[in-house]
Amino acid sequence: MAVKVAYLELLTFKEGSWGAKHYYATLRIGDERIELDYELNVEQATDMSDSFYTWDAGDRTGRFFSKEDTYKACVPILRQHPEVVLLLKGSPATAQPMYAIGGDPKLVEVANRLYALQVQIDRFDYDPKRSDALYEKWNALIKPLEAE
Repeated sequence: MAVKVAYLELLTFKEGSWGAKHYYATLRIGDERIELDYELNVEQATDMSDSFYTWDAGDRTGRFFSKEDTYKACVPILRQHPEVVLLLKGSPATAQPMYAIGGDPKLVEVANRLYALQVQIDRFDYDPKRSDALYEKWNALIKPLEAE
């Protein structure tokens, strides 16, 4: 069975490290792990250059300035994988609902509705029975899409 779900894993030190301002991204499609990178333009190269290193336009880097930039970097790779019908922000090791970045509009809608419920449960009214029911709905959506 072909892989139908891809995962975008994001790493950042923005909240915990002074001066950190980048995202690092890995796209996971089945067992394949792709470290995302892109070519810097002049403005980005200038912004990234410091007293330790000078970047030039055209240099490649895995340091993204925004989550949205990481999403855009997935597009050309996913075009090579037409079997992927859903792109989730998170890890395949996570059992709870994740934010759907793109894919089949109906799947994205259902996934993001479940994700919104997860956020609500985590922040406002944690209830183990409600969480378990939500995880069951999530698994019913995702498990049929994952590779055997």
